[in-house]
Order: sequence, then structure tokens, then C-alpha cells
Amino acid sequence: MALYGISLNAVTATGPGVAIYVDAPKRYTSLQVSATGSPDAFSVNLEYTLDGIQWNAFSGSGTPGTIVERNLPAFLGLRANLISLSGGTSPTITAWIAAA
Repeated sequence: MALYGISLNAVTATGPGVAIYVDAPKRYTSLQVSATGSPDAFSVNLEYTLDGIQWNAFSGSGTPGTIVERNLPAFLGLRANLISLSGGTSPTITAWIAAA
């Protein structure tokens, strides 16, 4: 089963998003981020896990619209984590994750 979902949905504060899980280990993932409110800068990391407790970060995206693709060690769960957000007018960040 492939995986697709929104981990960060128009968030305004830093921190991890909703975790999305698959039914069998996967290795390939993509992350796409959008921003509203014209933030001066932001950083979103992609995080992966096997046990749902210990999360490993892999650098993600700070550019709206760019799709970041990664071949990772086997994982069962993914989430986006908004590390930083600055500037703009009431900025929000949304992050989509896909895995196969």
C-alpha cells in the first residue's frame, strides 16, 4: 500500500505534524511544502520512524512548491516537522508526504 497525506496543515507554529503510517516497511518518500503569507524563511524536516517513538530527521525543504525526494532506511511512519518560520504576514505552512 502506498502512503499519501498531509502532515502539516496550515500551521503557524513550529513543531512536528501528524504522523502518517504504512502497513509494511517502505524506503522511498517525497515531501512537498506550500506557504502562505510570504514568510521570509522557513525550514521543514522530514522525519521517519520504525517504532513510532524514536524519530529520525532528514533535511527537507525551505522552498515552497519544491518536491524533495529521498531514499531512506526502512520506515513505517513519516511526519513533517516545522523547524523554523519567520517573517511574512500571518504565514502558514502545509506539508504533503508520499511514500512507496
